[in-house]
Amino acid sequence: MSTRQMNVLIVEDEVVVALDIADILERHIRARTVVATTFEEAKNSIETFRPNIALLDINLREGFSGIDVAEYIKNRMEIPVIFLTAYSDTETVEKALRVKPDGYLVKPFKEEELIAMTKLHFYKWREQHSSVVVFDKEFSFDLEKEELRRAGEIVTLTQKERAFLALLSKNVNTVVSTEAVDHLLWPDDVIHDNTRRNFVYRLRKKLDDRFLKTVYGVGYSLEI
Repeated sequence: MSTRQMNVLIVEDEVVVALDIADILERHIRARTVVATTFEEAKNSIETFRPNIALLDINLREGFSGIDVAEYIKNRMEIPVIFLTAYSDTETVEKALRVKPDGYLVKPFKEEELIAMTKLHFYKWREQHSSVVVFDKEFSFDLEKEELRRAGEIVTLTQKERAFLALLSKNVNTVVSTEAVDHLLWPDDVIHDNTRRNFVYRLRKKLDDRFLKTVYGVGYSLEI
């Protein structure tokens, strides 16, 4: 997940409203946006788009609400969640507050309010995660400290494993060539394929056989 680009998930069942919000954010703060109108669409977008901020209409159709979406998000990633609603009654607010949202905008809101709220929470989140690459709810890698964490606990890595993960984390979802890996980890040695395979196998086990992909004959990638 990139911390530089603002990737905004907009969950709103009024398509015209959703597209208007997307247009405002794309024009004024160059955000990348994706729109979901149902809970199922939101779930798919969360997994494929990997947003780093979410704007959620509280009242959705099909028996689900933005609160359900917020709970789904918070069980998978740490990103700001801002509720959008036409209702500001005590009962609605209390339900929304149970999932600890980062912001709350009452419709109709002004463009300036939407822009300011979105920028405020995105930049705050980005400052906190500027050096952290989040793999999923459990795993993350801190580029500055070269620390792999699982559920908040540090995973023990060798020096080479730290260097390898740092290289891949700087090139997320991009294949890093075998030659680049060998030059980084074994600059003065001629490495046999078995040595490299065993090294990758051990690290993959520390990642629960996830994220680390081998592109045979080409190299490796960190897919998140």
